[in-house]
Parts: sequence; C-alpha cells; structure tokens
Amino acid sequence: MLKNKIYIVIVISLFGLNLNAVEINEGPIQKEFRQSLNQPLFAMAGQFDDFSSEHNNENMKSSGKSTFKAAIYSLILPGMGEHYLGSRTKAKYYFGVEAACWIAYFSYRTYGSWKKDDLIDYANMHANASLENKSDEFIDMVGFYDDIYQFNDAGRVGDRERPYLADTPDNHWYWQSEDNQAVYRNIKNRSREAYRRSNFVLGVAIVNRIVSVIDAIRDSKRLQREIDSFSKTKNKKIKFDINPLSIDNQVRLTWYPGF
Repeated sequence: MLKNKIYIVIVISLFGLNLNAVEINEGPIQKEFRQSLNQPLFAMAGQFDDFSSEHNNENMKSSGKSTFKAAIYSLILPGMGEHYLGSRTKAKYYFGVEAACWIAYFSYRTYGSWKKDDLIDYANMHANASLENKSDEFIDMVGFYDDIYQFNDAGRVGDRERPYLADTPDNHWYWQSEDNQAVYRNIKNRSREAYRRSNFVLGVAIVNRIVSVIDAIRDSKRLQREIDSFSKTKNKKIKFDINPLSIDNQVRLTWYPGF
C-alpha cells in the first residue's frame, strides 16, 4: 500500500501536477447560473426556468417516441411512422411510393372498366350478344366459339356433361366475321390485363406498408439505443488525462458534477 502511494507521488512530481491541473468542468446549468449572477434576481430566475424547460422538452422529444405508435402510423400510411420518428427524408420516399401505387391502381381499374364496357358494346353490335352481368366464363365462350350452335355441338362431342345452352336472346351470339371475333378477344384481353395490373399494384402497396412498419420499428429501436448511449456518456463523473507534452497541465483530473 505504501509502495503504491510512493509511485503516485513520483508520477505527479514528474509531470508537474499543480493546483490548476485539477478542475471542475461546468455543466450547462452551472454555467447558466454563473452568467446570471450579474443580472437582477428576477431576470436570473426567468432565464434559469427557460433553460430548464428547454432541456426538459428536448428530453421529452428524444425519449418520448413510442415504437408501437410508429408501427401503427406506418400501418395506416407508409412513411408516417418514419415522419413521427424524425426521418423526414425517408418518409417522403414511402409517401411517394404509396401515392404512385394508388394512382396506378385506380388508373388500371378505370381503364379495365372502360374496356369491359367497350367489349359489351362491341359484342352486341357485331355478334348480337348480351354480355351484361355475364360471368367471365361466358365472356370467354363468346370469344372462343363462332356462335351458340358451335358451342352446343362441341359440347355434345367433347364434354357430354357440359350444360346445353338454349338459344334465347340472353344466351344468343353469332359473329359476323372472324376479324370481328379477333377484335373482341383483343378488347377482352386488354381489359383483363388492366385488372391484373391493378391487383399487382395493390400487392406492391401492401408490401410498401409492411416494409414501412418494419423500418419504423428498427428506427425506433436505433433511436432508443442512441438515447441510452448518450445517457451513459452524460453520467460519466471523472475523467483522468495525462499529456506529458502540455506546457501548463501534464496531468488533468476533471470532475463532472452530473447535474
């Protein structure tokens, strides 16, 4: 024990430790308090309250972010969770993808509906067919067979269990030419393709929402880790530095009050 004390005395002597080498660093509150001593009492009190309120607000902003809220916000609107956590630039990308998806979705659905209306009008004009409220299977049959008679004949030959269609105004169709039938199939395919693309874009919107939720949760966890790391650094009490090349203080002992 005595030997250790002798070593400490030798080290301090070699590096020229003096009273100025031991100092107490001012925290933000101490500094504000010292600067306010020369001011009137009521002014000093007001500034001190403002300073404390400002720091409390900063702490609330940094540590009051809820991971659950961020996830729910991103589930409602992709990017809103990131915006809530302060990642404004990243949020803009999610907002942009979401907007593009819904614009594309309604555009494809509208185009598909228009083409289906064209299909119904064209079949009525060139095949005397009534396709209002008909199933997709019936619409396909009209495009595949020249008329209802060919459909029934092929059914009796190839599939005896297929139901026979009575030649009524609701079931009748007869194409005037193969070219007209080809145009009909082209309109039908364009309508179906538009609906398929709308479903694909809807899937992209769902994926964008899931990715935003996961990203918001990760950002929230990262922000909390940064806050915890800052708190640990802020609570450091004593710092001991040795700099033999310094002219004034070769050995520096710094104490942080922590308040």
